[in-house]
Amino acid sequence: MSLPTDPKQWVKERFLISTDKNLLSPTAINHAFAQDCLYWANPVPEEVLRSLIENSFCFGLYQVNAPPFQDGDHHDAALQKPDAAHVEQIGFARLITDGVTFAYLTDLYVLPEYQGHGLGGWLIDCVDEGSPSVAALAVVHVADLGCEEPSLLRESAGDGGPRVGGY
Repeated sequence: MSLPTDPKQWVKERFLISTDKNLLSPTAINHAFAQDCLYWANPVPEEVLRSLIENSFCFGLYQVNAPPFQDGDHHDAALQKPDAAHVEQIGFARLITDGVTFAYLTDLYVLPEYQGHGLGGWLIDCVDEGSPSVAALAVVHVADLGCEEPSLLRESAGDGGPRVGGY
């Protein structure tokens, strides 16, 4: 069994997590990588970042900024079928994987101004749900989220499985 090829998405209030690479913003990711709280990451040339994205299984976390609608159904539709013009990337997670039995979780972040609302834990849950074939076998979670939620990954894992470096 391999990773899904069709984009998956999850909606929670005004937030969206999607595996659609067309929604990812290399500019936003590099801006986040430049922040002091993401001490483990550094901005990279955009062509390098695009290659990293293309060769990884990625999850973008977005705030949906849908245009105002008269009918609530249209707003729901904007959440279900987002386009890059109506989403602001506020988080990211990337799996480096063989697509079958192994995945390494890296580049995980939620921007500081969006922390404290459960979005990081939700992102991790979506990574687990969105990569079932590798999650059941070996997903290596090695991270310290930095910023204000350094223990989030350890607390969210909860399956009792071993973690590299004590995570």
